[in-house]
Amino acid sequence: MSEEKTTFEFITIEPKEEHSSKYEKIIHHKNSRKNRVKFNKEKYEEKELIWALKKYTGERADDGMNWQYQSSEDKLNEELTAEKIAEIINLGIDFDFDYHPKENDLLVLRYEYISPELKNKRRPFINYYTSFIYNNGKWNVNEGFDHIDSDYLEFKSGIIKYVTQQSTVVKNK
Repeated sequence: MSEEKTTFEFITIEPKEEHSSKYEKIIHHKNSRKNRVKFNKEKYEEKELIWALKKYTGERADDGMNWQYQSSEDKLNEELTAEKIAEIINLGIDFDFDYHPKENDLLVLRYEYISPELKNKRRPFINYYTSFIYNNGKWNVNEGFDHIDSDYLEFKSGIIKYVTQQSTVVKNK
């Protein structure tokens, strides 16, 4: 009998700069064809798991507006369901900064493409996330719209490196 064990590593990243020198402008001339990089669809559609930690600041005042919200999903992919993620993060989250969760804090997980979008190169739209609210000393799956009456301030964000390992369990008779 085999058992899967998933571990998460939360890595904090600084906010992205819009005009980064990482993507230098290509100057086209007659010799540019020999240095052209071929388009790689698999690399273009690579995704990474992003986390955002939001601190609870209080109840939202009724402003008379009717807002439309997107509900939190119950799975990000086939192996990462909300219940499985809740089990993992309730074992303890090791952030690379000092943080102790407080009542009603919100943790949001979503996928995002690694490479920037290229003109005339479409890829599937990612429009789902899963979130967790810290209540009664543990992270609970956000059941749809539990967070909409609360105000949050984004505290930190980053990427998650996760590893799923197969282990063999031997039962003694």
